[in-house]
Amino acid sequence: MGSFSKQQGNFGEDLAVGYLRQHGYHILERQWRHGHFELDIVCEDPSTSQLVFVEVKTRDDDFFGDPIDAIDRKKMSRLAAAANHYIHVSRSTLEWRFDVIGIILHPYIDTKSKEPHALTPEELSRYPIINHIPDAFYPPLITRH
Repeated sequence: MGSFSKQQGNFGEDLAVGYLRQHGYHILERQWRHGHFELDIVCEDPSTSQLVFVEVKTRDDDFFGDPIDAIDRKKMSRLAAAANHYIHVSRSTLEWRFDVIGIILHPYIDTKSKEPHALTPEELSRYPIINHIPDAFYPPLITRH
């Protein structure tokens, strides 16, 4: 991952952590790594007493669509393996779920006109856009051929 992408990803995770805290979540881990396993954010949702594994996807703008669409079956499988390892290592007995947070930092700007596409000042003030999807997916089953 390039330096800009890493900085953008870290900034997105900062925004996600702030959002989650603002909504009452208790942050347990950030950028958790163990061997080849990694998780963006591990937190607890006090309203459900669930352990929550949060994947954060950040995009500079929405030209390539919703950042959440970048989470494919392969990524879900890697997250499930990492979450399973985290539960084993931490010995957590909480129920768990997978949330996804998609962040769009800026509106798409046309490179020729240098203007955002027909956005009002009110619409521009909504950026960055933070889209939180609780219980976003269930881990895919492992298939053997």
